[in-house]
Amino acid sequence: MAAVGMLMLGAFIVFVIAYSFGETKDWTKPVSIISGAISAAVAGGVFTFIKFVGGVELGNALFYYPLGLAWGALCTNLRWVAGQNVKGTFAYLNIIATVVATVFIVLLLFSKDFRDLLPSLNG
Repeated sequence: MAAVGMLMLGAFIVFVIAYSFGETKDWTKPVSIISGAISAAVAGGVFTFIKFVGGVELGNALFYYPLGLAWGALCTNLRWVAGQNVKGTFAYLNIIATVVATVFIVLLLFSKDFRDLLPSLNG
């Protein structure tokens, strides 16, 4: 299913970006770090994959890439929820947002009624 591929591609890109931010030791040039992360999110490989999955027509699977980016960011933040300096309210809001986003994505993937809510790319 093309939608699952696009969703996981978005989540994977966010995981890679979050890992690179976590491993960065020298923040003296934040512009180069941030520009590298942005270029990873919109690199040509991503759009090549979109074209490969979509064939001649991209279809509604294209909408799942930004959803994967957002969902990946929420899931990546779950590792900081258990930190010592995290306030309880922030932790609970992050967990609730992740659960709501996961339910929304599962509904989009498995319910034709929810998929029909996406705008059509074919006009």
